[in-house]
Amino acid sequence: MPPPADAPPAAPDLDAIRDAIDNRPADPAHINNIQPMLTSPETAPPAVALLAEWATRPDLPDTLRGLLAFFIAFGLRPDAERFDPAALGVDSEAFGKAVIDPGLSHHLHHAVHGVDLARKLNEGIPLRDAPKFIAAIQKSGSTLLADLLAVMTRLDRGLHIDDPASFRGYPAYWRLGRGHDWDLRADIGADPMFTDQPGAIYKGHIPPTQKNLRILDLYRTSRYLVCIRDPRDQAVAHFCQLLRRDRNHGEMTEPLTETQTHDRLDEYISSGTVLESLLFMGKWLDARLTSGHEDRSAVITYEELMTEPTATLRRIADLYKMDLDDDALARVWGAISPNTDRRFAIDKTGTDRLIYPLGWTGEVGTHKRYFSTQNAEAFDRVFRGFEASTPWAASLRRHYPDLA
Repeated sequence: MPPPADAPPAAPDLDAIRDAIDNRPADPAHINNIQPMLTSPETAPPAVALLAEWATRPDLPDTLRGLLAFFIAFGLRPDAERFDPAALGVDSEAFGKAVIDPGLSHHLHHAVHGVDLARKLNEGIPLRDAPKFIAAIQKSGSTLLADLLAVMTRLDRGLHIDDPASFRGYPAYWRLGRGHDWDLRADIGADPMFTDQPGAIYKGHIPPTQKNLRILDLYRTSRYLVCIRDPRDQAVAHFCQLLRRDRNHGEMTEPLTETQTHDRLDEYISSGTVLESLLFMGKWLDARLTSGHEDRSAVITYEELMTEPTATLRRIADLYKMDLDDDALARVWGAISPNTDRRFAIDKTGTDRLIYPLGWTGEVGTHKRYFSTQNAEAFDRVFRGFEASTPWAASLRRHYPDLA
């Protein structure tokens, strides 16, 4: 028996429309079946969700993606057609006033990426495509580690090793992903780079706050490295980094004498910066265990990386399940020399005494060259205070048992 004349039309079958989109994703005619749902408060939310799912598919024509964005906006606010100028690639001649203003466009794309990210996280991003995080104290070899990890990822994907002189900082040169600083933004999980750059490497000098640990929990298929260094060597290297800043600002024109170096090191050690570094390393070492991340993370020490590079890279390859043999890992280490400035392909161990008044700080045990007896005593006092007032010193001692 036919329905009464005044009965509402039957709701479209979303599963049938989704199947049709799967078969012909570039066909805009599917919109005709979804559009009637956008005018009803009951049916608009699932219709908008389906449009957003469609809009995040790869390889859609720009005009179709723009059209989908318009109808998503229309479902969210019926006055969207009044906005101007045209944006999102909508063909204004074909669709009249189907335009969206730039502000709405920005928020719309952000929402669409959020929908796509939620879907991927729910399904579990494959390990090789999941973001690779590095949490590191400054001057602990984290830039070197990011470069090494990038080249390992290239080889694992069947790509070649680029000219070593082109490597610099965050490995932004490879097409399958790139590295950048992992910062403290609350919305980092919605960053399009996370979904647009599979396998990207994120390096950050950030503490294990609840928010940062939550990011690691969200990306449950991700893996991360905690990069640390002997706190005494790290202190010396960071001290010399500050000298580089003074030189670059024109505040230093003559190298420090040995006595001046020791005096300034005493001020640096007592300034609180060393204590902050100890807290950073101790908290991360503790957090990876207490948060249940031990199986999906690894501690990489600068000393292991420098003295046992192939074995250390093997641990990293195993963590990320990379199919690389020891010969390949040896080639990775040979391509990324820790002694070479990868911006200019020059030897970093040279004689720039404005930056390194007592020698290059990249060597293991560099504090033995820089610390006077007074400097060593000052450091020991800071470490003992750290040990007496916090629960994290034991974690550092496991890696560096000869600390004060």
